[in-house]
Amino acid sequence: MNDGLLEGFLSRQRGKMADRLIPAASREGRLLDLGCGEERRFLMSTDFAEKVSVDRIAVNDGQKSCLPTITRIDGDVETMDCLPFEDGYFDVVTMLAVFEHIEPERLVKLVADIRRVLRPGGMYILTTPAA
Repeated sequence: MNDGLLEGFLSRQRGKMADRLIPAASREGRLLDLGCGEERRFLMSTDFAEKVSVDRIAVNDGQKSCLPTITRIDGDVETMDCLPFEDGYFDVVTMLAVFEHIEPERLVKLVADIRRVLRPGGMYILTTPAA
């Protein structure tokens, strides 16, 4: 999906910034990326024992089979009743350039659910556009 001339560059920059924040010990656990996008740039470029993505963008079967290290769940985080994971399941949750696209009244519930699926001491990383 091409959203603009600089989207690939900006996506890589966001991913690098997020990746630098994640401690080595967390990489032995599970990462959840919300709104990963069709190309899953960040998930493909970061090292984790287990990587899970949730996004509403449909991906064809050929693309799914090319990335066996990423578990993909099709769904819109804005409209889900709750994230389909156990409490404390993830070491890190990322949401890169997604937060600003969600209706403000839905954010409180989503952030609470992100906290629920994070293990105690887990890390939540989000990026938003800067002025």
